[in-house]
Amino acid sequence: MSEAGNWRAIAPGGSDATECRIFLLSAEEVEEYLVVRQERCAQMSVTAYQRSSYFDGTEGYSTWWLRSSSYVSNNDWVDWNGQLRYGKPEDRRGVRPAMWYALPEGVNASGPADQAIALSSSPEDYFAGNTIYFGSYEQDGDLWNGAEPIAWQILSTDRSSALLISERVLDMHVYHDDTMSRSVPWHRTDLCIWLNDRFLNAAFTQEDRERLLGFNPNQWNGTSSLRVTLLSEAQVERYFPDPASRIARPSAFVLRQYADLSSAGTSWWLRIDADQYGDVEERIVSGRNGGYQHTMLDYNKGVRPVIRISVPDGVAPSSLASSAQMPTVADAQEAKRQEQEQQRNQATAPDSFRWEACGDGVAILQYRGSDERVVVPAEIEGRPVTAIGEQAFAELGFLKEVVLPDGVVSIGAKAFYKCEGLELVRLPASIADIGKFAFNNCPKLSLLVAEDSFAQAYAASKKLTFTTETAAIE
Repeated sequence: MSEAGNWRAIAPGGSDATECRIFLLSAEEVEEYLVVRQERCAQMSVTAYQRSSYFDGTEGYSTWWLRSSSYVSNNDWVDWNGQLRYGKPEDRRGVRPAMWYALPEGVNASGPADQAIALSSSPEDYFAGNTIYFGSYEQDGDLWNGAEPIAWQILSTDRSSALLISERVLDMHVYHDDTMSRSVPWHRTDLCIWLNDRFLNAAFTQEDRERLLGFNPNQWNGTSSLRVTLLSEAQVERYFPDPASRIARPSAFVLRQYADLSSAGTSWWLRIDADQYGDVEERIVSGRNGGYQHTMLDYNKGVRPVIRISVPDGVAPSSLASSAQMPTVADAQEAKRQEQEQQRNQATAPDSFRWEACGDGVAILQYRGSDERVVVPAEIEGRPVTAIGEQAFAELGFLKEVVLPDGVVSIGAKAFYKCEGLELVRLPASIADIGKFAFNNCPKLSLLVAEDSFAQAYAASKKLTFTTETAAIE
C-alpha cells in the first residue's frame, strides 16, 4: 500500500472525497456487499483478543462497528451472528477497517454468486426423488473458500419445469419480525422478502435467475413474481407422506452459528397460505421426528428454499410423465434406506482390528486402520462380534462414522473417548451395557439408536445428541 495513487477515499458522510482513506462500512454497504448474514461474522485477531477485556460471541467471534451516515443510526454495529444492531457509542466493539483500492487495468469485477453451479443439461437427471446441484450458498462454515454448491431434491416434474427443495436447511430466519401483524400474507412476510431478495441474489447469478420460474398464483396462493418460496403443509403431505422423510439436516455453517441444534435434523418453516394467515402461530416441521409443531413468528427456524426451474429442451415424454408414474420422494427415501442397509453390510476388513475371543464371541480391542468410516464386521473367523473393548477407538481424530453390528452387547469404558471428528455412531438394539466416559469429548457426535432401546435411554440420560433409526434418512 505504499503507492498513494492506488487509494480511493470517502468523506465521513459516505460520498467519494479525500478526507478518509480508511473508513468503516455503513449498514447499507453491509447489506449490499455482504448479502448473506454468514459473511458478516468476524473473528478476532490475536492482538484484538489480547487487548480486549471481553468479547461478545463464541469461538472468537466479535461484534464490530459500522459507519453512521448521520448523527443517529438505527443499525450501527454487527453482532457476532451477523445481525445489524443498534448500540451506545461508548460501547467497546471490534473495528474492521475498510478501504477502496484501484485494481490494475483488465481485472474483472466478480462476486460470490459468480461461483454458482450450472444446472444439469441431461434430461435423464430430471425425475422425482433425484438430486441435482444448482447455485451456491455458504454451507461448510469456512468463509474463506467461497460458497458451496446447493443440493436440490426434485419433488415433481412436468414437460417444461421441475419443482425443487433444498436437501439441507441452508439458513435460519424469522417468519415475520412484527408479531403484531398477524394478518400479513405470505408474500409480504419478512421471510418471503428475504428469500426473494438476499437469498436469491446470494445463491444465483443473473443467468441462473433466468432459469427460475414464477409460481402459479392459484396453486401457491401468492404472487407470480415470487422466484423462491416454501412448501405448505398440504404440499409436505403430498411430497413427504412419511414423516421420517421430512427430517432435514442443517448445513455445517448453520450448526456453527446455532450450537444448540442437532446435526441429525432441525426444524424448518412451512408457508401459511393466503386463507390461513390469520393464525397466531406458524407451523414448522420437527427436526426430531418429522411431525408438525407450532412456534412463534419471530423465532429463528430453519429454511429449506423451494424453487421451480425450466428443464432442458428435447426431453422425451416418457421421462417427464405424470407424478403418479414417476418415482416418488417416498420411493427415493426407501431406496436410500435400503442402500444404507447394504452399506452397513459392507464391513471393514477384520485385519483392521485387534481382537480376542470372549466366550462364544469376539471382543474388538483396537481399531488399527485409517478409514474415516468404519463398519465393524458382524463376525470374525466364524465368531459373532459381541463387545467393543475399553478405548478401542479412543483418540482417533480422523474417525467420522462407526457402525456397530447387531449382536454387540457391551461397549467398554472410553471406547470412543476424545474422537473429536466423530459425527455418527450406530448403536444396535442389542446393546445392554455402556461403560463410563464411552463418548466423552466427542463434540460433533450424534448417536443413531433403535427405538425404545437401552442405547436410546442411555443417550437421553447423558444428554447426547441422537436420532432413532426410523428417522435417520434425510
